[in-house]
This record gives sequence, structure tokens and C-alpha cells, in this order.
Amino acid sequence: MKKILYLSFVSIIVACSNNNQETKDPNDLSDSARAKLLEEKKQRLSQNETADNKIDPKNINWGEIRFTPFVPPYPELGSEGIAVIENKINSMISKYGMAGNVGNPAFVIIPAINLTSKNITATAPTMYANTYQVTFYTASLTDGTIFSSEDFSFKGVGESFLKSFINGIESTKIDEVKFKNLLSTGRDKAIKYYEANCENILQEAKNNASKKQFAEAILILKTIPKETSCYKSTGELIEKYFKMDLAINCNQILGQMKSELGKQSAVGGFNSQAMSYYALIPMDAPCYQEAQTVYGTYLTKLNPTAKQEWEKEEREFNLRKEKQQQDHTYNMTKAELESKTAIEGQTAILAKYKKDYEYEKLPWLRKLVHLGEWDPFDATSKINK
Repeated sequence: MKKILYLSFVSIIVACSNNNQETKDPNDLSDSARAKLLEEKKQRLSQNETADNKIDPKNINWGEIRFTPFVPPYPELGSEGIAVIENKINSMISKYGMAGNVGNPAFVIIPAINLTSKNITATAPTMYANTYQVTFYTASLTDGTIFSSEDFSFKGVGESFLKSFINGIESTKIDEVKFKNLLSTGRDKAIKYYEANCENILQEAKNNASKKQFAEAILILKTIPKETSCYKSTGELIEKYFKMDLAINCNQILGQMKSELGKQSAVGGFNSQAMSYYALIPMDAPCYQEAQTVYGTYLTKLNPTAKQEWEKEEREFNLRKEKQQQDHTYNMTKAELESKTAIEGQTAILAKYKKDYEYEKLPWLRKLVHLGEWDPFDATSKINK
């Protein structure tokens, strides 16, 4: 009988740590071994998040509302539990609507977690059989405006409070109708928020640009919904800031131009991709003169017939571009570079928000997700005594 209980104990620990993990020898389940299993799981979560965050700039539909997970630092969850619920939120957003992972990080989806029942079994090993209620809020992180909310409940069983929560949140099936309603209501109210706060949002973009943070400025502008009147003010600003960003980072564009011309040496014929990079380098950019030299040197190496054909194609390329009948390759190259710049801006703004809008600095958020003395994630709360 003791042997059966012992083997059951080992199976439960391994299953909770990793459903796909091979069974470990009982003698290996020391504290260090368990810590290693937890670390391996955190690494897998991190790898999954990295894979999910691979963005193709060509496939982004800009001007749509998207919500970024913002999980308060619940002490009982730790980094592993927070990573699990962030992944759960991202998978639900992707499955139930608003797919894609580029948006203004000011618009967030926040989980407020409440322990509604707590049961510790008298079995060996001790198991935690808990019931949780999670209220998801969509909100503006910068001023605490709440757009929508929905409640969800689930149960979890595990050998610790953390494992009970993780097993529960990973296995639960979220009500699809309710979650869709959370996102659609949040989206509609966020659009109204843009209408009401247009000037402030545009000013935020201008403030970033004044600090030469052009990527951040472009991200703010490109994520303004197309349905809003505010959207009409974005085109000229995006064009202006994009040129300024190109001027600062022109060496990157020059390198891509050189690379395309290098390929062309072996292929022959007009290279619209190289010309697109060349045309995107602003005249006031530090590398403009070098680009002129590189381009001129390339032309001198062409034989007379090839040079004549190239110059003919170049004139047609420039004519299409100047008449707003933009060359397809130039148009796509410009759009892709704009998107890459905006993606860099999202990363920068997200890092800034994590610093400037920490949980402890947001009284409205503490009030929203904490339950005072009955907060189950507060070590001093009555429910944990």
C-alpha cells in the first residue's frame, strides 16, 4: 500500500510540472530537481511567447484596436504563473478576435483574480483544490478608463497554490460568447475614447517626435482606428516622421540598397528593389552622398546597352512614383519599412509603460484588482491565515 501511494505521489508531481515530461526516478525529485522542472517550463513558456511574437510587417492590418495583456504582479503567482496567464490571454485574443499582436500598448486587458473557495486535502501528498474567479477588464492604462469587463470561473487542483492555479487556467475552456463580447464592447468604447481624446493622442505622438523618438510616434499614429475622425490627421504626420527616422537610420537603408545592387551584378536588368531603397533615402540624410556615389559607381560598371536600358527603366520608375501611381515595389518597400519602424516603436513604448505605469504607481488599478484585507494574493490577508 505504501508503495502504491509513493508511486502516485511521484506521478502527480511530474504531471503537474509538465504533462509532456518523461517520468523521473523518485530519487531524483529533490528540491533542486523540482526547481529544474519549473525552470524548464518557464523556458518553454518564454519560447512559445517568442514564437507568437514573430511579426510579419507585410501582414499587419493597421488602424485596428488591439489589447495587450497587463498582469499585476500577484506575489503568489510569480513569474511562471504570470507568464501562463499572459499566454492564455494572448491565445484567447487570437482565437476569438482582434488577431495580431501590434497595437498601442496603452490599451490593455487586465485579469483581476479572486480566490472564491480554498480546499486543502488531507491526502498524501497534500493537494490544493481551489475555485477561482477572474474578471477581465479592457482599459486605457494611461488614465484608468474601463471599456468592458466579463467574469469567468474555473477550478484547479495541484500540490501547491501556484500549481493549482496553473493547472486550472491552462485546462479551463473560456466562454467564447462572453470573451467575444468583452473584446467587441471594449473595441467600440475604445474607438469612442479615441474620438474624445484625439488631440491628446496626437500630442503624445508629437511629443515623442520632438524627442527624436520617431518609431514611437509612428506607432501611436498608425494604431489610430480608421473609423475615427482622428485618423484623417495621421497621414501627413506619419510621412513626416518616417522621413525623419530614415534620415537618422539611413545607413540601414543604404546597406539594403548595396545588397540588392550586389545581387544585380550577377543577374542583370533593372532592379526596382534597389531603386526603391535608393529613392527612400532623404536628401538631408547623412548617408545621402554615399548613396549617390554607390549608385553612380554601379552605373559606370554597366556596359553601354545595359546602362541605356537601366536609365530608361529608371525614368519610368520615377515617373510612376512622382505621379502618385506609385511603383508597386517602391510602395510595398515603403509600407514594410514603415511597419518595421512602428513595430520597433511598440517595443519601446511597451518598455516605457512597464516602467512608468508600474502597478504600485496606479491607484485606480490597485483598487480595481485588490480586495483589501481579503485579497488572496496578499500575504497579510485574512484569507491566507
